[in-house]
Amino acid sequence: MQRSLVTSLVVCLLMGGMALGAPIIDVGTHKLLENAPGQTVVVLVTGTDQVTGFNLNARLGDGLGGLPEPVFESVDFAGGMWDAGAHTVMGGPPAGNEQYVQASVVFNPAMNVSAAGLLVTLTIDTTGFFNGESFPLLLSGITEIGQDSHFITSGAGTLAADITNGTIEIVPEPASLAILALGGLALLGRRTRPRRRR
Repeated sequence: MQRSLVTSLVVCLLMGGMALGAPIIDVGTHKLLENAPGQTVVVLVTGTDQVTGFNLNARLGDGLGGLPEPVFESVDFAGGMWDAGAHTVMGGPPAGNEQYVQASVVFNPAMNVSAAGLLVTLTIDTTGFFNGESFPLLLSGITEIGQDSHFITSGAGTLAADITNGTIEIVPEPASLAILALGGLALLGRRTRPRRRR
């Protein structure tokens, strides 16, 4: 009896914790065109916590610098939850280390919004990278640049997010796919033509 009571209590606490959990950021897998600058990745957040800002720490690739990696071109906090009021944005990709980005956004004057919706848009350059390559896109676990990405709450407090890191996958540009498809159709057409008798 006591054992089932304890089990029920633990289950209730866990379920209550899920309902009141941290904002959730699932970075996801994003397919970007090969060998092309100016490609965007949209990162969304779900949650109900009230926040007044966000500190973004992100990395593309392994961050070790031994091998080439795609780079961040810019960070944009417009078009989502930050449009609820005037805000200040600081930071971006550091010169010479563009596989990293450190940026922050904060409402000015201070106000709160729910941590839900479009969080940030990242612009990435895949120049020099081709079909089949993939790279981690991290917002947490980046020891080289400090803390995980996190929200700012009223009174300059911080709120950790439940972050699932993601990946970018390099895919062929549509023109390359069209050429491959036409070549395949030509080969198929050549195979299916009836032979003429002589």
